[in-house]
Amino acid sequence: MDSRQLENEQKLIDEYINRMGADRTNADIAPITDGVVNPVSYLASRLRIAWVLKEPYDDFDDDGKPYGGGWSMRAVYYKSENVYDNIKGNKTLNTMSYVTYGIQNDIDWEKIPWIHEDVAVADSLRSIVHMNISKFPGGTSTSWQKLYSAYEYWRPILLFQLKIYKPQVVIFGNVMHHFAEDLGLVDIMKTDEYNHADYAVKDGSIFINAYHPCQRSIPKEEYVEGLVRLVREHRQELV
Repeated sequence: MDSRQLENEQKLIDEYINRMGADRTNADIAPITDGVVNPVSYLASRLRIAWVLKEPYDDFDDDGKPYGGGWSMRAVYYKSENVYDNIKGNKTLNTMSYVTYGIQNDIDWEKIPWIHEDVAVADSLRSIVHMNISKFPGGTSTSWQKLYSAYEYWRPILLFQLKIYKPQVVIFGNVMHHFAEDLGLVDIMKTDEYNHADYAVKDGSIFINAYHPCQRSIPKEEYVEGLVRLVREHRQELV
């Protein structure tokens, strides 16, 4: 697949997301589209990386209920001349940029430039796929039941996205258990306590179930270093 084909596939995915969301869209909420940020950068990257998280954010009403949507994550976060300007206050995207830059350049934490000193760190996010299980704006926390229901509803488009994007590295923000059976990963999952993640290698891709990038369970440098190291250990298996 070339970049033009991938761009066309992404437009189709956007249409699917909006079409699937139409039944649940109301005056207060609409889908937020996601996917491959920049087809050219994604296909040209050393490794095709996809991040899969729970749900996007938008606004909240006076009662704390999410509302908004109707926009593209790719356009809002990643299409400016300087990605850092859009993500410097976002802890999730900040950490994702360090992991992505480290994996793409195969370098350890201590050699990664500070994001505010080198625009290349934030700009590395132009090369990723950014997916959410739910395509609707969510809250600061998500119950297990709500996320399960979201996966059941959005499953067709989620699996279609992964099929189209063909990522070599898929990093789940503690949500891989929703995908494991559908992707045939249940019986081949392994635990890597040293790198703080569960993972499975299948068909030339590594699927990693890590903490959410905004986690507080381990220091940020350990989180970044663990994911960079885990991918490095299996790099020869990725095609």
